[in-house]
Amino acid sequence: MWGKWLHDTGISQSMHYARWRVGRRDLEVDIVSLDSRTQKPRFAIEIKCSDAIGGQGKELRGLKELAERHELARFPLVTATRTHSEELELDGITIDFVPVAVHCYTIGRNLLRPKFGETDAAPH
Repeated sequence: MWGKWLHDTGISQSMHYARWRVGRRDLEVDIVSLDSRTQKPRFAIEIKCSDAIGGQGKELRGLKELAERHELARFPLVTATRTHSEELELDGITIDFVPVAVHCYTIGRNLLRPKFGETDAAPH
């Protein structure tokens, strides 16, 4: 995923790994995009690569904590599956689960779309 975003400087500069401590626990989120003006999180992604969705609560503590503390522009995303997509509510937080391949395709498609005001179509 990182590799796709690296082709767009504006996007890649907003991407960060987040790690912080709450009490005795270390929490982390794999990808957090910060708004360049406010330095507040816009979206968050946790990268997992398996088809095991059940029991994700403990593994997603950081993602849930971040979503509770900050108003994100979209639901937190977990690439926790290879084949399964769904929206789940975990402790009152709606989280999107999307196959990593689908998410990588979406990133690439979005990066190839013409920017606002451009008329040239993306190469095929």
